[in-house]
Order: sequence, then C-alpha cells, then structure tokens
Amino acid sequence: MINEEEIGKRIKDIRVKNNLTQVTFAESLNISRQVISKVENGNGGVSLDLLDAIVSKYNVSLDYLIYGMECYYIKLDKRSFKILLICIFLILAEISFGMFFFTLI
Repeated sequence: MINEEEIGKRIKDIRVKNNLTQVTFAESLNISRQVISKVENGNGGVSLDLLDAIVSKYNVSLDYLIYGMECYYIKLDKRSFKILLICIFLILAEISFGMFFFTLI
C-alpha cells in the first residue's frame, strides 16, 4: 500500500538536501507552494505528474519516492557494455576452469 505520508517525507528530504525552500522547490516543479506543503505533510494527493517531475529534475528513482528503496542504474555505451560482457565471460571461464582443475586432483 502506498503511504502518502512517507512519500511526503521523502519529497521533503529531497527538497532539504537541495537547499531549497518550499517556494523555490515548487517553482522548479511549476506548482504552488501550497501543493508542496500539503504533499510534504501527507495531506494532499501526490500526482504521477509531480512524481515524474521530481524524478526527472532531482535525479531520484520512482522506487525511492514510492517505496523508500534506493535503486542505482548504470548507463553503458556499447563499448563499455562489450567490455563488461567480456569480463563476465572471463570470470565465469576462470571459475569453470578452477572447478575443472580441482576435480582432476
């Protein structure tokens, strides 16, 4: 179940961590200060548009806002992705070879 009071606390934490007043935070999201006040106090409905704006503007995940869980994502270009796959393959090959080696002993 979604707890609007907890979402409000997390939104307030984001605002405070960015050293913003309710007024400047609201202006950055194109909403009124009263909406931010209600949301932070758990008294107003949190819209998907507001959550989306906060996610986009303040580099937080929707999972964090709704559930309080931090999620980190890494964006890789094609070259970095290929290097990562090669490293994983080499690690798995080393593990497999090591297990094979010990079965011979």
